[in-house]
Amino acid sequence: MRNNKAFTITEALFSSFIIVIIFASTIGTSVFIKKVSWVWMAEVNAQQACDAMASKIIRGNNEEGNLVGLRSAKSFTLPVVTPAGSRIDYIGADGNTRSYFLSGSTIQYISPTQSPNQKTVYTAQSGQTVSLTFWEPTGMSDHQTIGMQVLVSQAVPSVTGRVTTYINLRNTSK
Repeated sequence: MRNNKAFTITEALFSSFIIVIIFASTIGTSVFIKKVSWVWMAEVNAQQACDAMASKIIRGNNEEGNLVGLRSAKSFTLPVVTPAGSRIDYIGADGNTRSYFLSGSTIQYISPTQSPNQKTVYTAQSGQTVSLTFWEPTGMSDHQTIGMQVLVSQAVPSVTGRVTTYINLRNTSK
């Protein structure tokens, strides 16, 4: 009578093959999850940067106890600059002219009451590009509504955060 308690070479190879497939799929899944979470975190960071910049521009900087952002503007002008729409000059509630503009990879703020008068609101991190655009919405040539878009893009991984909003000056105290 034969003793069948041992594995044949075919059974051992087949079992080893199954174990390798399970191991490889586990590693592949974990690498995929890591990449997806990395891209997701980059997207979240880009979106948070856009939200923070838009909020800072709308609410403004603290000057002598007052927040002087676009929310406090009495009027605004969109100077012709390159790239188009990347600068806004506005007159605050105190009658002073202030500006936000894109300078290379930074968003700058100019204050008439602080020294130094030019401050950096945001600087792009390594691998990021920043875009800032202001416009007067079509059909609203009353100088009361401003369109604003803040965009942060990151090359690797390819992600974009974007905030597009409108600021209505009619709702501010003059």
